[in-house]
Amino acid sequence: MKYALTITATDTSSGAGIYRDLEVFQKLNLWGLNVATGVTVQNFDKVEKIFPFSSYIVEDQLKFILQQFPVSGIKIGITFSRNNMELIKNYLIKYSGSIVIDPIVASSSGYCFVKKEDMKYFCDDFLSIADVITPNISELAFLSGVKIKDEKDIIRLGQDLQKKYQNVVLVSGGHKSAKFISNWIFYEDGYKIIEHPRKKLSISHGTGCRLSSAILGKIIHLKETIKAVSEGIKFTWQELMD
Repeated sequence: MKYALTITATDTSSGAGIYRDLEVFQKLNLWGLNVATGVTVQNFDKVEKIFPFSSYIVEDQLKFILQQFPVSGIKIGITFSRNNMELIKNYLIKYSGSIVIDPIVASSSGYCFVKKEDMKYFCDDFLSIADVITPNISELAFLSGVKIKDEKDIIRLGQDLQKKYQNVVLVSGGHKSAKFISNWIFYEDGYKIIEHPRKKLSISHGTGCRLSSAILGKIIHLKETIKAVSEGIKFTWQELMD
């Protein structure tokens, strides 16, 4: 049995966060482990409140998990604070498995998960530990500090992030209005685009969590990052079609 760990918050709707990640891990034949960074009170449409955990609570969980289980890969979502980011980075700086970060700084409804004074550390330091980061178009604009006008901006900024972090960057286009959803995968030698028809979803909440955890699962099984990102996109699209 291979073990996958998610480090993120809980979600009272069970549509995103820890619960969504564990569901995806199970479907990909992985034993899911979790470290909770806090509690979010939310439904499918909005976040009502957040209750971040202190770093010592996060540390106790993370230290125990890494001591007790041979973790093959880690997905990181909401961390809430610089203290938690620094703690996680220090524990994982020598970690040899794969790390996927879903750079969630705010909900789709606009609720901010990271304090303004912690944003610089998040962008300049924390994301560097990832093998893959999975921003959507809005998150790409935030990480780059640039307003995105068209696909040329997406490609330029995606390439810039790849060079900055020296990892694989997947920019998902689900938040872009179009008949097709485009996903841009940026890597050292270039980039490629994967497209599929847009489908109107009754509930889109948690799509980003599903995607990033699927990518981690595929990396654990396939051991080829670019192929795993493509397969993670395919898995997520098929799940949404069902």
